[in-house]
Amino acid sequence: MYPSWGVKSNSQGRHNYWFGYKAHYATTASTHYLLAGITTSAFIADVSVAIPLMDKIASLGVKNTFVLMDKGYDPQAIYEKAHDLSFEPIIDLKRVPKNDGEIDSFYAPTCVLEYSYQYESFDKRYYALKFKRPETRCRDCPLNNEGLCQKVIKIKQGTDVRKYAHPRRGSLAWKKLYKKRSSAERVNAYLKENYQLNNTNYYKASRVVVEHQLIQLAYNLKTFCQQKLIKNK
Repeated sequence: MYPSWGVKSNSQGRHNYWFGYKAHYATTASTHYLLAGITTSAFIADVSVAIPLMDKIASLGVKNTFVLMDKGYDPQAIYEKAHDLSFEPIIDLKRVPKNDGEIDSFYAPTCVLEYSYQYESFDKRYYALKFKRPETRCRDCPLNNEGLCQKVIKIKQGTDVRKYAHPRRGSLAWKKLYKKRSSAERVNAYLKENYQLNNTNYYKASRVVVEHQLIQLAYNLKTFCQQKLIKNK
C-alpha cells in the first residue's frame, strides 16, 4: 500500500480528486457502529474491498443478516460470497434487465401476455421464491382457460443469487431494507467533518492505518456513550 491519486464522483456527477489513501468501513444500519475497516491506496475501487470487509464481519461471528450496498457493488462474485458467509445481499442493480417475454425488470416470471407474476412467499425449506399468477389480470384474460400459464412458479434462490433476492427485488420489504443503506453515507460524512478523515496527518502507510483504526475506535466509543446516555434518561 502506498499514497496515490484517487477520484470519486459526487452527487452532481463531478469528479473529486485527492492524493493519499482511502478508508473503507462497514457500518451497522441501525446503531451506526463501524464493524470493520480497511485502509488502501486512494486508487483502489470500493467494490474490490467488499469481499475482504465481509470476511472481517464474518470473523466477528456475525451471520444470518443483511448486507446493504449500492449498485457499484453489483458483481456476481459479491452475491455468491455473501451467501457463502450466511449473509443476504441487498444490492441495487447496475443494469436493469429488459422484459424479454419471460421476466420483468426485477427478474419475476411473466405470463404469456407478459404480465408479471405476483410474489407470494419464500420457502425456507428449499430456499425458493414462490410466485403466483396475476389474478387481477387473469380475470379478464382471453387465454385464462387455455391452460397456457402455470398457476404457481417456484424458483430456487440458488439458481442465481444475484437475480433472486430474499425479500424479492422490487418488493416493499426490499425497498425498505435498501433505504437503510443511507445511514452509511451519513456516517461517512460525519467522519469526514468531525474526525478529519479527509485530512490524513501522515504519509507513511503504517501510520495512516493506525490513524484510521484510532478514528474507528474513537467514533465507536463516542457512539456507545451517546446511546448509553440516551437509554438511561
